[in-house]
Amino acid sequence: MNKKESNFSLIVRGYKLLFKICPKFMKWQIVSSIINTLIPFFPIYMSAMIINELSSLKSPERLLTLVLITVIGFLVLSIIRKIVNVQYSLHNNYAYHSISYYMLDYQNRMKYTYLEDPDVEKLKIQIYNYQNATGAGINRLMYATSVLVTSIVNIITSFSLTLSLFISTSKESYTGILNFINKPYSFVIVLVMMILTITISMILSLSCQKKINNLYQEIERGNTMLMNVMSTYGYSSYVNGMNEVISDIETSVFERDSFIKKGDKISIKYGFLLKIFETLLTIVIMLYIAGKICTKSIMVGDYMLYVATITKLITGVSSLINLIGSLVYNNQFLKL
Repeated sequence: MNKKESNFSLIVRGYKLLFKICPKFMKWQIVSSIINTLIPFFPIYMSAMIINELSSLKSPERLLTLVLITVIGFLVLSIIRKIVNVQYSLHNNYAYHSISYYMLDYQNRMKYTYLEDPDVEKLKIQIYNYQNATGAGINRLMYATSVLVTSIVNIITSFSLTLSLFISTSKESYTGILNFINKPYSFVIVLVMMILTITISMILSLSCQKKINNLYQEIERGNTMLMNVMSTYGYSSYVNGMNEVISDIETSVFERDSFIKKGDKISIKYGFLLKIFETLLTIVIMLYIAGKICTKSIMVGDYMLYVATITKLITGVSSLINLIGSLVYNNQFLKL
């Protein structure tokens, strides 16, 4: 099994465990994420429809109908969102405790011989070290669900609403760049730019996560050394000639904040590079939309719609890429 398959199987195994421990919380978290992500698209779409109707001034009755649908629809959706979020909050209060109870119950059901097994003891120490090295394990996976669902829903919905931009054409004839933009195949430029940006973002994100991972492994090694010394010699090791060794280890362990600051600097550096590519992609897409307006392929209201959906599309892809890197790093804490 290659590395990607291994990472994927670990994530799947973690989610199977989460649905076993707190199924209601996971279901409501997914429903809440979907509802909260989809609702903002409604006023965006309806606003575009209203602006298009205003620009044409064809039917006042249709304009009034669109306004009423927008107001009433948003009110109904807000009530639904409130009900769903209340259910999510109620189950959220018990989710963390359910995981802790499950782990303690699993340990309590272990046979005494296993609890005294040196390998099991080493495993417990490793889990402790990982937790103190900012490893979240199953908890990180649980709260990553919202970001995962939100990103996927954003990408699918935004792409669906934006698709008409690329296939819309004008019956009028143009020359030069406007003639090219008016052709259906002009979207290839935007598509190539998006694929290129996603690829570069994926590479940068994984590279960033790898460097942060190396920093946290240094913390984990310090924790391991300290725990091994203390478990072997006990607190009396300070008077058994081990005080200098422990002092050096404690210094490395308690400098964790400096490691975290280094991690923040790395994140800022790579985040800045990612924003540059995202900005370039946004500029290209905005110019493309402006060209579509000039060729009268789309209306003014459509411009607002496409700007909003493409922004959400780029944000969704960026969030998903960052989350993948984070979950891949988190996988090492799921192996235990």
